[in-house]
Amino acid sequence: MTYVEQKRLRVVAFHEGTQWVAQVLEHDLACQASTLSDLLHVISRITDAYMDMCKLKEKDPWEQMLPAPQEYVDMWEKAIYLRTWEQDLPKPVISIRVL
Repeated sequence: MTYVEQKRLRVVAFHEGTQWVAQVLEHDLACQASTLSDLLHVISRITDAYMDMCKLKEKDPWEQMLPAPQEYVDMWEKAIYLRTWEQDLPKPVISIRVL
């Protein structure tokens, strides 16, 4: 790893109706998909897209957005660990739990 500390993101996933929903806790980013497998792909894509947008605007992606509401943090505490995936810098390490 370089001198830049790699960002770690926590994501809680849950069913809402017929859809799976993922909510990033550190930043109020969310997405949905019809399957959990698709949801994992989509959450990676939206975090990448968010970082790319901030880079184009020459903004620090980790200072631009408020955290998710407390209810999602509470859900994280009750959820079951699913997986963590490491990515190369500057992409964040993503940990996901399922409720």
